[in-house]
Amino acid sequence: MKKKIFFIIPIVTVILLCTYFFIRKNYIDNKQSLKYHTKKINEINSSTNSLIKEDNINIDKSKEELPKIISELVIVKNNLTSLTPSDKEIKLKNDIIKGVNNNIHIYEQLLSIFNNPKGKDIDKSFENVKKYKKECLKYYPLEEKSLKYIDLSIYHIEGLIRENKDKEIHHSHYKDFIDNLDGILSSFIEIKIDFLSYRDDIDDNKLTYDEVINTLDYVTSEFEEVKSNFSKISVPNQGVECYKLFSKILDYYSSYLKSFEYAINKELEAIKNDSSITVANSNYLYTESNLNYKLMNSNYNDFIKIYLDFKKENEK
Repeated sequence: MKKKIFFIIPIVTVILLCTYFFIRKNYIDNKQSLKYHTKKINEINSSTNSLIKEDNINIDKSKEELPKIISELVIVKNNLTSLTPSDKEIKLKNDIIKGVNNNIHIYEQLLSIFNNPKGKDIDKSFENVKKYKKECLKYYPLEEKSLKYIDLSIYHIEGLIRENKDKEIHHSHYKDFIDNLDGILSSFIEIKIDFLSYRDDIDDNKLTYDEVINTLDYVTSEFEEVKSNFSKISVPNQGVECYKLFSKILDYYSSYLKSFEYAINKELEAIKNDSSITVANSNYLYTESNLNYKLMNSNYNDFIKIYLDFKKENEK
């Protein structure tokens, strides 16, 4: 019995020693592995230094290299996840994993912005970059070169956001101008009438003078509203030419309506006083109004060509 006990004791001792050395080796391996992966993370982050050119972000190179950097960090994260450190090291492991996870998200957001700098969600992605940077720094310090790259990227993105907002304001201003002028132009087209044909209808007994004068009064009233609306629109810098051209059209049409009104009232008065006066022999009264209409129409055709080009350029 004693011999059996003496025999068992060395075996148990060997097993305990083996277990101890195995656990210790595993502990040392895991501890060294944590150090190795931390070093590896720093090396990967340091590589972003090659994406900086004269204190500016090299966007094209960033779009090419960031996917590789992200992939390398994902591999490190997966390797860390598979480690089984001691209770003493478990917090360190978890902190590194949380840090590298946020580290990855920083580069993912940067890549997303660089690939689509005019994206509607750029503001959100920008806020995410700052959030992930802050979270990452809670768990491990970012390598100096990487921190510089991220900070320069943030500065670059701020410039993109300002530029995008300036373009939005510019586009909004021009859109408002186009929308307003389209409405005014549509209203003007409805009352852009050559009343000379109405005189022919009078001669053919299709219309009376009173009916033509009533129509003229209505058009004049509507025209005043068009002019009033036109005077209220805000004009962007590049819209000044269109504005001036249309203003000239309105001036000529205003002169046309006044001169036509004068002519038709003179004609009606002459006919009432002298039965020999007819539409045919009173055409001379409309010389000025005819000229004003031709000038208005010529400017109108020029305006339409220029305005269509302006809309095409600013509705992109």
